[in-house]
Amino acid sequence: MPLRRTSGPDHVRILSDPDVFLDDELFETLIAFMAMVIEGRHLWDVDPLSAERAADYFGRHAPTRAQAYRQLTEKSVTAGVYRSRGQDNRPTITATAARAMVADLLRPALVILENQESDGLLLRAVFRAFGRVDLIDALERGWLLFRHAGGGGAMFRKTAMEAAREYVEVVRLCGVLDSDRRVPSARTSQHDHAGEISAHGIAIHVLEFREAENYIPPAALSRVMDGGHHSVVAAAVARLTSDQRGVFDMKAGFFDSRKKRIIIRDEQLPLFGTLSAADLQELGRGFGPKVMNCLSGPPPLGIADFADLGPDVQPELERLLAMIDEVL
Repeated sequence: MPLRRTSGPDHVRILSDPDVFLDDELFETLIAFMAMVIEGRHLWDVDPLSAERAADYFGRHAPTRAQAYRQLTEKSVTAGVYRSRGQDNRPTITATAARAMVADLLRPALVILENQESDGLLLRAVFRAFGRVDLIDALERGWLLFRHAGGGGAMFRKTAMEAAREYVEVVRLCGVLDSDRRVPSARTSQHDHAGEISAHGIAIHVLEFREAENYIPPAALSRVMDGGHHSVVAAAVARLTSDQRGVFDMKAGFFDSRKKRIIIRDEQLPLFGTLSAADLQELGRGFGPKVMNCLSGPPPLGIADFADLGPDVQPELERLLAMIDEVL
């Protein structure tokens, strides 16, 4: 499926205090801001007074660029892009905070991931499936980065809090965290960690399924059909219900590394206790740690492929994308 730019999502929308265009010392900062707006990195909700003062400011300080800037602001005002203040939490560039705010807007937006490699493969596949060429472009331009936390829990929380300190005025940071659920809808310690991080104003999406690997669509799993072990596991996974598939350990299966045998945990018996002995053995050791690599090959996946995982998956992934939009 060819990539397309979907309608609706915006990058960070910025307001401006008209008085910022009365400060001659902010020339370089405002030029940097305008450059970001022109290249489409951020959107400027231009109020009429800011448009008027900006035209005068750049007419005096940057006459060769003034016409292009005037056309940009006039187009925005005429198109009705501007929304009145007080409707949301859009950042406002003021004379006192302009330098720090523009510096924050020039920094890449960050998505904290437990594992940058495997979780990053999932996000890239989702971006492509949902036609989000803008997010793929942001990754390629360095406007959006994945930050490796090295795990969940306290390690993830530490990484997120340290990353937040890289910003001064506009914290452009969010995160995606495995739920580590062994049964559907269970609350885990991961939710507690996410709540602690969110209390600091950082949005964290806790996956509804167990881990990122549980979001590999059946169409992608078909790529591991090698006639051997992986084919057997993939066929057994295809026989699971949506609830079972969402909490099955795709990497390790039911193998208990301490007891050195395949066993269903007590808490999972109501869900998996009816598995046949053959299915249990076939699912036993899972796909191994590199199963996410199946997301990187052709052909490209589509929204329908992810929807095959269950009725709630597409809405969840749309919420995840909306979270990233908010910080980009």
